[in-house]
Amino acid sequence: MDQPLLHEPTLQELKALDEDGTLLPELLEAFETDGRATLAALAAAAQSADLPAIARLSHRMKSGAANMGAARIAARCRDLEESARDGRPFPYTACIAQLHKDLQDTLSILRWLPPASA
Repeated sequence: MDQPLLHEPTLQELKALDEDGTLLPELLEAFETDGRATLAALAAAAQSADLPAIARLSHRMKSGAANMGAARIAARCRDLEESARDGRPFPYTACIAQLHKDLQDTLSILRWLPPASA
């Protein structure tokens, strides 16, 4: 996937909103917790070929990822959502496995972001 891992303008906006340095850690914790739970639910939905659930869950993860500047996750979730919604053949399990890696890579970088004042 050619999509960059992160969307820098969104990250800059988030850092600008984090005046006291507490917002980003809170958002990151929520993103990680929700992301891991959503990926577990996506894996279960893929196992049972529940396309409506895959579409719903990937839409949810796409929104959260876009809000956090996680561009690659958002793009991959968009592809997953559209394929599931349209009932198209798609490597759902492989895509979800890649989302696990993307989430880990994204979290690793976001944890080390310097504050806006740095």
